[in-house]
Amino acid sequence: MLEEKRLDEKLATAEARIAATPRRLAALLELAGSAYLSYRFAPPAEKRDLITEITSNRLVEGKNLAITLKSPFQEVAERFKNSNGALERKRTSRFALPKTHRF
Repeated sequence: MLEEKRLDEKLATAEARIAATPRRLAALLELAGSAYLSYRFAPPAEKRDLITEITSNRLVEGKNLAITLKSPFQEVAERFKNSNGALERKRTSRFALPKTHRF
């Protein structure tokens, strides 16, 4: 009886996560589409929060700033790189460093 109740709770939790996935995806896509304007018109505190939410690495060297976007923002930023429809062959390495964007 106790085991059955625990399994029912696990099932309910899994179903709740599955149901929440479309909402999370919609929120991420909305943020990705409006990130520039949100940053441009936000007060400084909200700008910091937005940068923290969409970037994973930030590096400053002198006057140069390099950032790495979190997934899925990286994928959205690179969506037009291969626009001819052909498959792209990439040689990957286990030790490859993430791409950074320089501004």
